[in-house]
Amino acid sequence: MTTQDDLLFAIPGGSLRVAGAGALAGYVRLLLPRWPVDIVPRRKGADIAVERRGTAFCLGADREMLESAQDAAFSLVNRVITAALAKSTARLTVHAAGVLVPGASPDSAILLVGPTHAGKSTLSLLLASGEACMLGDDVILVEDGDGDGDGDRPTAASLGLAPKVRLPLPPRIAEAAAGYIEDVEAARIADVAYLHPRDGELAPFGRHFPVTSLVLLERLPAEDTSASDAPASLAPLSRSIAVRRLLANCYAPHLASDQKLRSVVALAQHADCHALRFHDSVAAADLIRETFG
Repeated sequence: MTTQDDLLFAIPGGSLRVAGAGALAGYVRLLLPRWPVDIVPRRKGADIAVERRGTAFCLGADREMLESAQDAAFSLVNRVITAALAKSTARLTVHAAGVLVPGASPDSAILLVGPTHAGKSTLSLLLASGEACMLGDDVILVEDGDGDGDGDRPTAASLGLAPKVRLPLPPRIAEAAAGYIEDVEAARIADVAYLHPRDGELAPFGRHFPVTSLVLLERLPAEDTSASDAPASLAPLSRSIAVRRLLANCYAPHLASDQKLRSVVALAQHADCHALRFHDSVAAADLIRETFG
């Protein structure tokens, strides 16, 4: 291997070649533990180009400059996900964690949907420490059903991304999950631990699961002391509200607005929709297990 070799990523329905990205292979494999990536000799015809300039890296047609291999790898992973999306008008990504809860309908996915700091990673971590299988803790690829009977239901696909957790954890969460983190931590960069869950704890790359439940997260602010003793609550959510919240938490730059709306409506129509209101993440994870397990 040389630092000028290409990286060949498997993507649903094909592959994607990144020229000159050999120097980023270590970080890429940290971020994508289950995503098939091969180091191959460099050749023409790459989908994305990486050019090294001293210790910095220049990525893509837009010539984005990144000052370190770590930053370049983060940007490259985002570009690969966007390229995988663009291969099909039946795909979008949802800002969500995806879990398979033991005892729930076989091979059915629950999506925990919400923006940054909504609690997705923490909840999926707590559920995984209690034997749930993760599809991802931040970004989930969703594909439309194929319109053939049971295939109408949209599916969630695992992208094999490394779950991550910001440290130090609050004491109550640390008590519940510290042992699990210690067992599966692969690396720590600054205050973020990157996890490589074991077989059965992170779904294989590209595996599709029907989405049976959507849980829209409503995390109460930490400074809201009046809610600190309130129990976590899970209530049915109208599909119209679910669609509005999903639209705010999905990414599909390759789709026209009407196509994106159709995909989001189909996702909400074929799943049970709930709002999870919580202050205590441990109690919220317990409620998810009790409700769906």
